[in-house]
Amino acid sequence: MLNLQNLDQKWQENKKDKPLTFLPDVNLSLFERRLIIEFEEFCISKGYSYLSIPSIVPKTCYQKQGTVDPEKVFGFGDYRLTGSAEQRILESFSNQTILSNLKIVSTNQCFRNELEYVELLRLAEFKKVEQFGFLTSSTAALITFDEFLNNSIAFLKKYKIEYRVIDETETDQGYHHKKYDIQIKTNLFGWIETHSCSYFEKEQTKRFNISGAEYTVSCTGIASPRILIPFLEKNKTLKWKHQ
Repeated sequence: MLNLQNLDQKWQENKKDKPLTFLPDVNLSLFERRLIIEFEEFCISKGYSYLSIPSIVPKTCYQKQGTVDPEKVFGFGDYRLTGSAEQRILESFSNQTILSNLKIVSTNQCFRNELEYVELLRLAEFKKVEQFGFLTSSTAALITFDEFLNNSIAFLKKYKIEYRVIDETETDQGYHHKKYDIQIKTNLFGWIETHSCSYFEKEQTKRFNISGAEYTVSCTGIASPRILIPFLEKNKTLKWKHQ
């Protein structure tokens, strides 16, 4: 049985003198910004709607989503910081009817309360571009799943980043009906997961009382600084530090 008291103690111990945030220099900041804008513009060119979202949600958002204990998430009072744009998107459309297929691209700051932090790879705060879709049928959703996944793969191919796709449908926890991860190869960490693409059928919209386009798909576009690792390995002039 999980001992929550020991778990809380381990969190606090790991946070002491650990890399919680990523602080790029001016040149690396500009490079990161260009990659993010490039992926956003690519999605917009395909007809996706850009949605500007905050990184704060009501505590009840985590309760409705049902995958993470809101008491173990960074926050204050009745509000929590999001671990993904997915949560804020679902909350924004809760109790609404979406009449037709809607594909969204959003970028926000994400926050994770991890057991262990590793520089560049696993931080308390990072940036993420998210592709998210509300679809009117399972057929449209599965087509969108492949589309989102291929968008992310196209980005990796453009920059000649070695990758592989792993089917995590049966092995990863959660209520997804289909889930593929993309891993990239790095010198520093070996193979690391940089993208996750999930099809939820109607599981999410039922929890957030969303009708109409009830089938949902989400997929990472860019998660930084993790995606920067292969670029940093090739270009030693780009500098950063952690705090």
